[in-house]
Amino acid sequence: MNIQEKLIQNYPLVNKIDSELNCYLLDKKRYLVFWDELIKKDSIEEVLNYLEEKTKNTNFTEYKTLIVVGKTKDKFTKSDLLYFNSVNKIVVFYLINEETNDVYMDDSWISFLGLNYKKYVRKINEIINKSKENYLKQNLDDTLKYYCKKELEEFVSSSIYSKLNKLVESHRLNLKLDFGNAVDEKDKNLYLSLSVFDKNGNLVEIFDDGFLTTSTTLIMVDKKDRYKFFSWKGKEFIDDLNWIIKNIKEINNE
Repeated sequence: MNIQEKLIQNYPLVNKIDSELNCYLLDKKRYLVFWDELIKKDSIEEVLNYLEEKTKNTNFTEYKTLIVVGKTKDKFTKSDLLYFNSVNKIVVFYLINEETNDVYMDDSWISFLGLNYKKYVRKINEIINKSKENYLKQNLDDTLKYYCKKELEEFVSSSIYSKLNKLVESHRLNLKLDFGNAVDEKDKNLYLSLSVFDKNGNLVEIFDDGFLTTSTTLIMVDKKDRYKFFSWKGKEFIDDLNWIIKNIKEINNE
């Protein structure tokens, strides 16, 4: 997940400061600095000195708060994240350990020289958390789709599908395969579906016996969002396919 990109897009950050720092103006006297290098606990003093040097110019207000967003592999307490130069500048760190998913932040209320940073840090945290959720959800969706696609490919390469497909073609019918949620979307399950259509695009119906369509559950999702995976080779689905084959053979397509 590209943290900088997410914050720029969703904050949004539009006022980039003309500086050697990768820095944006959030509000009056408040700045967000993206720190590219890994921040170590024993390198904080070096970072603070660099920030002091690079913000002593007219591109920054005299009194200012710098919120530094970066990555780390160390552990921090709140007291490790907040620094005041005793004159006119507050520096507060927002650090992420991507290996452990730990976030180190200080969203305290500081009533000093109009440099409070609480709501800004909380907004940054909210955007990053939402981005993480979306990222994880997208990864999950991609994994589920990949599983369904592999099952579909395996089904298409099976002998029973080959037999059904040849029969459909010989009767000048059309076969439609798909996977996804049920049409009524009453659940989150993912299904493999198969339907036979005539040359006019109508679902083929067998008198007193139903339509030539069937489906099978590939992924079942319970109320607690737990996932159970199934093969397309379930007995009920195979029986339905044989039933469709049997009925197509009996169709007089003349």
